[in-house]
Amino acid sequence: SGNDRRGGGMLTYGAPAIRNCTFTQNYGYFGGGLYPRGATTATGVIISGAPILITEIDTTKYLDHFQWIKEAKIPILGICFGHQIIGLIYGAEASKMKEDRDWQLIEIYEECILFNKLPNEIEMMEDHCETISIPPNFLLIGSSDACINEVMAHNSLPIFGVQFHPE
Repeated sequence: SGNDRRGGGMLTYGAPAIRNCTFTQNYGYFGGGLYPRGATTATGVIISGAPILITEIDTTKYLDHFQWIKEAKIPILGICFGHQIIGLIYGAEASKMKEDRDWQLIEIYEECILFNKLPNEIEMMEDHCETISIPPNFLLIGSSDACINEVMAHNSLPIFGVQFHPE
């Protein structure tokens, strides 16, 4: 987590940095906004899961730190907490759901670059007890019996979120 590989690499921000909100090591001010360091040369950003319940905390500091997502021009993938943060930034509502810590069959409804060459039903590991609605300008890509918003994609930007854990 917190890897910053310049020169066209992927920027990843995982649980330790997110949980403690120690963004100063990985973020900097560029052009008046807060962006991940190296975002100008990275080919993408992955925001992974974190042991945080967004329905039980004030999410303001996280939303403030991730506002750069709205200005990014590179692909962004949110996994679990990252998926939820992306949704909240774009206006989704968070809610509690039945705890899910097992494999779920996820049905893919729409074409999406994340699932090219994969079947329309995939089994993925879940580890969450919260969900988000589909934010404006996002398309629902896939659902499971346990969670409606398993996969979402922005209508026009390369921004994706998955509630499940592909890792």
